[in-house]
Amino acid sequence: MKKVLFVILFCINMIYAQKTYIAEGMSAPGQSPRAAFIAAKLDAQRQLLEQLGNIKIDSSTTVKDGMLENDTIRTAIKGLLKNAKVIQSKYDPVKKYAVIKMAINYNQVAANIIKHKKFENIYVPHKEYKNVKQCDGLIIDVRNHAFEPAIINKIMYAGNIIYDPSKVPQSVIVQRGLAAYTVTVNKAKAILDSYGSRTPCIVKPKKIIKNTDVELNKKDAQMISAANEKNAFLEKARIVFVMDN
Repeated sequence: MKKVLFVILFCINMIYAQKTYIAEGMSAPGQSPRAAFIAAKLDAQRQLLEQLGNIKIDSSTTVKDGMLENDTIRTAIKGLLKNAKVIQSKYDPVKKYAVIKMAINYNQVAANIIKHKKFENIYVPHKEYKNVKQCDGLIIDVRNHAFEPAIINKIMYAGNIIYDPSKVPQSVIVQRGLAAYTVTVNKAKAILDSYGSRTPCIVKPKKIIKNTDVELNKKDAQMISAANEKNAFLEKARIVFVMDN
């Protein structure tokens, strides 16, 4: 019997920090070991794709949508599936069928999508802005708002995004994603402290757009952008969203 497992691994004080999608594929009986393993692997990849399809890339696009609309995203996801980690495999020599269990990490999906995605309308703060705080991380308190995590939770002002996610190194995205999510400001500070951030800025959204994107007021947008020009904390993915428990 086929079964699909969806495992969420929680890092301490963190929500949505690491997700691992696991699928178990099975071949039909009566096959040689080689043929059975190929069939089982294809079955596991198909089931993984079903799971990945519902991941939100951003406010308006899921992985499934992206694969339909964008050739590069489709190629990236297919390559990711092809190289998904085999965590268990076995062959029954009596009934002559194979079972393979494969896994893909959420952050691997994120890194592959970001690598193939372009971002425009980057916000640039006014040069006259003088009130530069010594921020080296960002906490966004979205409690009491309808907010959902996505691969890309855009941080925006006046239709422009505050930073370009494609500038975050692939190694950082694979390690911890583009942002972390937790339920208190103190836990957010602890997460950022583990990233090397000691003086994070804390802001609240002006509004949430389509449940995933954060619109800031002008003062916070200027302050964050100006501080980031000095410390580049956004490009290090030193961002934590504080959500309702």
